[in-house]
Amino acid sequence: MEFTFSNGTIFILILSSLVCVAGPVILMFYCSKKYAAKISGFFLGMAGFFLFGVLLCGLLINLLFSLLPSVPAIPWQGAFYDALITALTCGFGRYIMLKYCMKNRLSAGSAMMYGAGQGGFYAMIFGTTYCITTAVTMLLNNTLGTASYLTKLGMQGEALEAGGKDIRTLIEIGTLQHIFDGTAPLFIFLTEVALSVFMFIFITNKTAKFLFPVSFILHFIVLLSYRFEKKNIIANPLTALFLIIIVTAFCWFYAGKLRAANKESS
Repeated sequence: MEFTFSNGTIFILILSSLVCVAGPVILMFYCSKKYAAKISGFFLGMAGFFLFGVLLCGLLINLLFSLLPSVPAIPWQGAFYDALITALTCGFGRYIMLKYCMKNRLSAGSAMMYGAGQGGFYAMIFGTTYCITTAVTMLLNNTLGTASYLTKLGMQGEALEAGGKDIRTLIEIGTLQHIFDGTAPLFIFLTEVALSVFMFIFITNKTAKFLFPVSFILHFIVLLSYRFEKKNIIANPLTALFLIIIVTAFCWFYAGKLRAANKESS
């Protein structure tokens, strides 16, 4: 029972894990230097995601699934409501944190700083954590050998056999899937940054009230594409990644246009 993982796959996972950490940190320093935004906004964004995107979102999803146990049993319904609740809680969290916790220093730059923290926390949880743990498993397996690696984990008998099946399942995952798992959270992070600019303009411009539902819908589409791929409803990872990239690019393009228009009107 010996399996070997591709060095290319391990490299992709390590690179993805580093990018999911470096991306938010680089943007944090960029916003600080370019827009004189306080770095505390980054940590407020992380706190906002933890409070609304993790705690509140998790509470509401568990409540819904306990009241309607048939929902998670149907993959597309589980993915749909998961994405819906996440988009709603993150959207309201973004509004509350920007309007009330950053009201004395709210600007486009500070909104981007907040989005870097909120989206960056997401990328670190779902991108870096997955990639680095998977890469470490693969490296240890290749270095020690499958049987020796599982034995050192204390597996014996049936547990050893089950561990071998898990390694076999992991090795059967295609490179495209690993690329998706490593890069999709990064693009979701970038979407969060653009949507924070949307929310800033929504808060400061009375004629831009349409931006709140628009930001929610765009976030929902991105999250739904991600959830559908994870549930294998979208069978091709590249298709889901393409959808996410398209929405992310639109968000950044539109955020730039909105910022320019907002400057002219102010």
